[in-house]
Amino acid sequence: LIGIIAPAAYMEMTMGQLTGKGPIRIWEELAPVFKGLGYAKVLMLLFNCIQTAPTIAYAFFYLFWGLIPSQDTLPWNTCVNNWNNRTLCRTVVTPCNPTNPYNASGTALPTLPSQACVLPGQVVTSPEMEYFRNNVLQYTSGYEGPVVERLVACLGIVWGFSFLFMCTGFRVYRRVAILVNIAVISMIFVLQGFSSTYSGTTAGWNFVSAPLYFRLQDINTWYLGFREAFYTYAISSGCFVYLGSRNKIFSMGSNFGPIAISLMISSLYSVACSYIVYGYVGMVAAQQQVPLDRVSASGNTLMFITLPRITRSSPVDVRLKLALSLFYSLYTILGISTLAIMMETAATAIVEDLPKIVHPFKIAFRFGFHAIVFAFGMFTIRSGGLNVIDGMQKTLELVQPFLAVFQYFAFVFVFGRCLVPEVYHNKLPPRNWSIGWLAISCIALLCMVGALIYHCIRFIPSLVSTSDNFLLALSWTTFALAMIIYLGTATYKAIKHSNNMVKILTPSENLNVRVREVDHKKLSPKAVQYFHNAAGETAEI
Repeated sequence: LIGIIAPAAYMEMTMGQLTGKGPIRIWEELAPVFKGLGYAKVLMLLFNCIQTAPTIAYAFFYLFWGLIPSQDTLPWNTCVNNWNNRTLCRTVVTPCNPTNPYNASGTALPTLPSQACVLPGQVVTSPEMEYFRNNVLQYTSGYEGPVVERLVACLGIVWGFSFLFMCTGFRVYRRVAILVNIAVISMIFVLQGFSSTYSGTTAGWNFVSAPLYFRLQDINTWYLGFREAFYTYAISSGCFVYLGSRNKIFSMGSNFGPIAISLMISSLYSVACSYIVYGYVGMVAAQQQVPLDRVSASGNTLMFITLPRITRSSPVDVRLKLALSLFYSLYTILGISTLAIMMETAATAIVEDLPKIVHPFKIAFRFGFHAIVFAFGMFTIRSGGLNVIDGMQKTLELVQPFLAVFQYFAFVFVFGRCLVPEVYHNKLPPRNWSIGWLAISCIALLCMVGALIYHCIRFIPSLVSTSDNFLLALSWTTFALAMIIYLGTATYKAIKHSNNMVKILTPSENLNVRVREVDHKKLSPKAVQYFHNAAGETAEI
C-alpha cells in the first residue's frame, strides 16, 4: 500500500489532473500511440461492473425476501422449506455415536430431521447454503438455465441507483458522498457495538490480528496482499484518472492530500469491516462449538452462507437480525457507490472521446449505457450465473495485470521523452517534475512486472489446465480482444501519422493549456509560473 499502491494512485490522479481528461483522452495529450490502452481499460471496467452488480443484487434479495418480511424464524436457518433437501440438510452437525441405539444408523428422527446424526463419510449441507444455492440462485451446473425473476428485480434496482447517481452529476455526488460516509461510519459503530456483547467475538478479532509473523517469509503472502490491494483500490482501472481530471487546481503536490485521504478512508473501511465480520464469524464458531477456521470463508460464501448463521437462534435475537440487515445495507451502499464511480468513469471517457455524437444526448446516452450493461448482466442472474461470475472474475485476473504493466510502461515512456532536449517545450511540465514522475513510474513498473511474472507462474497454468471450455473461451477471447484494441489502435495511429511519427510519441503542446476557472490566490507561485509558461503569455487566471 505504501510502497506501490499509493505512488501508483498518485501518478494516475496527477495525470488526470494534468490533462483534465478521462482514461481515453488522456493518451491523446500524453502520447496518442497508447490511446488503445484507454479503450481496453474502459472495456475491462465495464466487464468488472457486470460481474460486480449481481453480488449487490444478492444482498438486496436477502433484505427484501428474507429480513424484512420474516418474523420469528428466518428462512435460511431451517431445513423445512420447499428448497431444502431434507435428507442432507442439517442445522446441527453431530457425528453418530455407535453406542447410542437411537441414532447409530443416522436415520432422521421424526420430530427433528435436521438434527439427525451424521455417519462417517456422509456429506451434509447447511440450511444457509441451500437457501443461497437453491432459492436465491436456483443453482444448476454449467452456464445456462432460466433467468431468476426475483434477481432480475434486484439487479434492476442496483442499476437504477447507479443511473440516479450518474444523473445527479459529480458535484452533487460529492455532497451525497458525505452523507454516505456518515451512514457507513454509523453502521460500522452500531455493528461493532452489537458484536462486542456476544461470546466468541474476541476470538474472531484475534483471528484477524494474530501475530503470525512467520507468514511474511512466504512469498505467497506478499503476492496475495499485493493482489488484494491492487483490486481494492482499483489501480489502473481509470477511476483515479477520472477523479483527478475533476480537480481544478494543479500543482506538483496538490494530489498528495486527496490520495492520502482516499487511501486512508478505504483502508480504514477495509480494516474495520474485517474486524466486524470476523467478530461475528467468531460468534458463529462459538455457537456451533467448532474451531473458527472451520467457518471462516471469503467472498460470496462469507457474505451469504457464513454470516446468516448468526440468526439461527429461535426465536431470532432482534439485535442479530438488525445486525444482519445492517451488514447487507452496508454492503449495498458501498457496492453501489463503487459501481456508480466505475460506470461514470467509463461513460465520461466515451463522452469525451465522441463529444459531437454523444455530448448533446448525455442523459439518453447514460440511460442506454446502463440498459446495455443490464442486458449483458442477465447472463449472470440465470441459474448458472454464479459460474459465469466466477469465469468473469478469472478473466479480469488474467487481463488487468497486463494492462497495468502496459500503462506504467507508457508513463515511463512519456516522461522519458519529456527529458529529451529535442522534445521538450515550454508547455510541458518542468523538468524536475518529469524526473520525479519518471522515478515513481519506474518503481511502480518494476514492482508490477515482478508481480505479473509471479502471477503468471501461479495463475496461468491452472487456467490453461482447466477442462472448462467456456472459461477458456471467455478468458482468452477477452484477453485477445483487449490486446487487439490496444495494438490495433497503435497501428492505426502509426499508419495515419506515418509522415510525422513524432506527433504520436510526444506529449501534446496543448497538454495543460486548458486551465479551468480557478482562484489565483489558491495557487502556489510555482503553479502560477507554470500556467504563464503553458499559455506562452501573461495569463489572467
